[in-house]
Amino acid sequence: MVVLTPATAPLEPSSPKILLNVALAIFLGGLLGVGAALMLELMDQRVRGEEDLQQVDGVPVIGLIPGTSAGRNLRPAV
Repeated sequence: MVVLTPATAPLEPSSPKILLNVALAIFLGGLLGVGAALMLELMDQRVRGEEDLQQVDGVPVIGLIPGTSAGRNLRPAV
């Protein structure tokens, strides 16, 4: 048996690529977070204002009743 080229130790490790793994984790984590927030917002069926009520029922809003909270929110009345 003849050895043509003797084996040499590598100069740097081949794995793990820490910088690539961190960059990929930040990108995918951000993408997953934005996607989850978007899905939760799209699945929310609450009526928050006059425009939401008109989209759901297709009936125009006649008037608004002042809310009882400290913020003085207005609630639509149909």
